[in-house]
Amino acid sequence: MSLFKSVAILVVSLGVSAGAQAAEWTTPLIDGYGKIKYNESAKFQPKQDEQYKVVFDINNDKQIEGVNAELWLVARFMNLMGAADVPAENIHAVAVIHGAATPAAMTDELYKQHNDQSNPNLELMKRLADNGVKIYLCEQAAASFDMDPDAQINEYVEPVLSALTAIPQLQLDGYAFMP
Repeated sequence: MSLFKSVAILVVSLGVSAGAQAAEWTTPLIDGYGKIKYNESAKFQPKQDEQYKVVFDINNDKQIEGVNAELWLVARFMNLMGAADVPAENIHAVAVIHGAATPAAMTDELYKQHNDQSNPNLELMKRLADNGVKIYLCEQAAASFDMDPDAQINEYVEPVLSALTAIPQLQLDGYAFMP
């Protein structure tokens, strides 16, 4: 192979790989959260005619960009589905909050009492709920934080008996478990 041909192939290859990496970070469905770089040619694209039933285990207090990292991951999932044009009626996402993540479910007032700042997760949870994500809080975890599930959880969250019962029940109902 000639030197010219080798250089030409190298230049084209670099241009193609640079183009593949040039995708911008976007948040097509959950604005501002769960950013993605969508690549239409990647393997395992979401199928528009599938029913996606996924339960997310939200159990730690790590943060990404100032919000709960696991709730942020739910936003990323929703953005990936949105970028692939999966219809909203085919996406059934559930987040079950418990353990160290429990304060994310607090009202803003209660969160301020415990943390001297507003609850940074409220806007994210609003956007998730507005896009059909069901967000549940384990009442056992709420009790361990001395929270009244009828008065001290934010409006985007619904109490359930326990994460220990909700997650397996959702799995039995056909939801894939996302740890």
